[in-house]
Amino acid sequence: MKKIEIKISEKDKLGKYLTLLNFRDELVNFMYKKTIADSSRTSMRFFVLIFFLSLKVDSKSLLMSLFEENIEKIINLNKAFSGREKLRAGEYAELIKNNGLEQIFKYDIFFILITTVLDSDRILSKFSKYFSENTEVAEEFIKVIEKYGEVLADFDMDFKTHLIADDRIDDTGESHDLSKSVYRTIKMRTSRSIDLELHKYAELRVVKSESPIDLTIIQHIDPQIIIDLWNTYNLGDYVKVIWHGIGNVVVAYEFKQILADKWLKWKVIDGKKNRKEKLKAKTEFDVAKNDPEQNIKLMQLVGVLAESVIKSNEHLQNEIRVLKEKKKTVAREKILIGKDKKIKELEERIEKLENIEVLASEIRAK
Repeated sequence: MKKIEIKISEKDKLGKYLTLLNFRDELVNFMYKKTIADSSRTSMRFFVLIFFLSLKVDSKSLLMSLFEENIEKIINLNKAFSGREKLRAGEYAELIKNNGLEQIFKYDIFFILITTVLDSDRILSKFSKYFSENTEVAEEFIKVIEKYGEVLADFDMDFKTHLIADDRIDDTGESHDLSKSVYRTIKMRTSRSIDLELHKYAELRVVKSESPIDLTIIQHIDPQIIIDLWNTYNLGDYVKVIWHGIGNVVVAYEFKQILADKWLKWKVIDGKKNRKEKLKAKTEFDVAKNDPEQNIKLMQLVGVLAESVIKSNEHLQNEIRVLKEKKKTVAREKILIGKDKKIKELEERIEKLENIEVLASEIRAK
């Protein structure tokens, strides 16, 4: 386990006070999220992806199999969207069901996998050491990227343009169009689920709020985070539904990547019907998890997460640069409707982010 001390501080109070009412929003949903959580999300998504790379069905990784069997369905889904300016309430769920994607989109797993494949350049760089020591996994990932990267990018871009209608009338009778992308809710759910796993391992040490806020956290980086994510996303249940159990699902590679086979076997056994078998599978998983070689693999993966946490200030500064460039782009646009509002919103976001700074360093064992 690694421990990282993180100090997140405001430079100025900006006329705001820390109260019991805004405590969580200010400390967790802003200061922690915009630094540690946002910086770590690529690594956390990869912990979900590696499960699907580490197991195979009919000689193909679960990742390759999932895309092969459903690529036409997602292309047809976007075709079904076309021609509709906005989807009515309930229409999105209906289209998902009609295109045979109800189970595929379950738990938002499919979208995490797409996002991670589209972020493959960063993944291959961040986890380069892991991939260099596990070449079969690297080769399979690259095959998926080469075969489906472009198609998934096209789907992703098209999918995010479609809107779910949300027209509202305020107290004065004025109409407001609050329509949102079909992807917005999915993005919010996945970000929240991933962030919560980090929250469990973030120990609050000091909060000073006299003026401005000074926050100190100890972030524990534990291999258990990987297993927790598999539990959070119900990967065992997902495999049972999509591949009808584990009869054809076996460990894909020689080194039995990060316990995926043992964990899956334990999770898919029905404890009510086969209590002894489930207990036996759980014991086998626990033994494997404590194996020194397996622990090295897990620590190698979470070591990348630790590096992401330590570099959270770099991520913050990059986010500020991106927003400033976006502001310049909006300012150059010829379309005037809503332009001033967009610029003001961007300026407010930039001001808030520029008002915080983060220092993170690993606590070395004595």
